[in-house]
Amino acid sequence: MTVYAPAIVKSLRNALYAYINIDNDGESSAAVRAIAGAILSVQAKAGELVLKGLAIEAWVDELVRDFDVSQVADSVWNEAEKAIAAQAKTWRENLQTKARATLDAYVQAYAPNLDTHQIQATIATILPIVEDAQISRDEAKRVISLVSQQFDGQAAIDRVIDPKWVILAGKAWKAVHNRDIEATVQDVVQAYISKFKPSLVEIGEGLVEQAFKALSNSKGQLDLDFELDPESQRLLVKQVNFKLRLWEASPPPSKTALEFAQQIHSAVAHYRAEKGLNSVSLLPQTTRLDGDATSSSIGGEISIGIEIHPSNKSQNDAG
Repeated sequence: MTVYAPAIVKSLRNALYAYINIDNDGESSAAVRAIAGAILSVQAKAGELVLKGLAIEAWVDELVRDFDVSQVADSVWNEAEKAIAAQAKTWRENLQTKARATLDAYVQAYAPNLDTHQIQATIATILPIVEDAQISRDEAKRVISLVSQQFDGQAAIDRVIDPKWVILAGKAWKAVHNRDIEATVQDVVQAYISKFKPSLVEIGEGLVEQAFKALSNSKGQLDLDFELDPESQRLLVKQVNFKLRLWEASPPPSKTALEFAQQIHSAVAHYRAEKGLNSVSLLPQTTRLDGDATSSSIGGEISIGIEIHPSNKSQNDAG
């Protein structure tokens, strides 16, 4: 369960209204949800809000609850809330720039004949490489759609590319090279979610790492090489974790995927029993905003044995 501090929700919702007032962008529910997601992303990146797993999606739901664009003109926000809105706007613009520049570098260096049907998938691969902050589902879809619509293949090939984008494009190429392994890990994570229905905070990089470990330990059953170098493994974990947000629906999990999902579940159960932690507990985390004394616990049921915080080794140095 997720507990929302009323003062924090109110302040973030005011920032949402302030953003729409500044940018006049709130014509659809998807647009409003994307803005809400961006506000949450910049707050989490700044350490002002703790969001784990897919909890950002629940927070988006809360911020847009009862949202009424007609109230923008009558809404009141303070300077701090206006500043959050401005930061979110800048962050979104930078995210688009990084995605677009890295896509151009990728096409120029690795895929000059990139099929138009692959552009959106390529941008989805690029996003978690160029941005460490959590990106909400609607914001990710917005950037993927916008950058793909604006993409010009010939211009990308002719453009002089800054070396920093070439480096990030190289990471994207490495991620694409391991797409078969990514798909297999993704299937197992989906099977785990389908069968065991973990809470939102449990669905994160730790769960993906557990799935990769289970598959790696049983690689003899699979026709794939799971011996990835550390950077490739970090990239794979970030890819699957990011694409968890983009999954709308999936076919029923395969028998093999369910078997690996059971291995993850069994490992978690064994760890809990071994440590005497079988009872459900809540993950205490404090959220804060602009020095506000109000705080609350956020998160959900802990899945002991699955690291909720992304491990240091999973952090990407892209900014």
